Amino acid sequence: MFCVVANEECTFKLYPKQGIIPALASMYPVKITFSPDSPINFYRRMFILVSDALPLFMDCMGSGYIRAKGEIKEQRPWPLRHAHIQAYRNRNNKGTHSSTHSSTHSPTHSPTHSSRYEST
Repeated sequence: MFCVVANEECTFKLYPKQGIIPALASMYPVKITFSPDSPINFYRRMFILVSDALPLFMDCMGSGYIRAKGEIKEQRPWPLRHAHIQAYRNRNNKGTHSSTHSSTHSPTHSPTHSSRYEST
């Protein structure tokens, strides 16, 4: 049996959120959809609870953008990589986050680009 801990209002949606994994199954299909509402980076860590096992997690990352159309120019955020997320977590764990960056910076926030960090 498994259960995914995720917000229903999240940009990333997962189906099914819970279920029973058959014995000796080599894989279990899960569908993840990404529906951004803005041309920004998104990040979400989802926790997966499995019976009689340690909790697992899955990092979901995506970038929303606006395609060029007529006089509207294409809008894309700066690239977001897992290394950016890990560097942010490392700084927070060491307690150096506030001394090296403004406290308003998150792994997907920069002074010139708007973005959204969906924490759990």
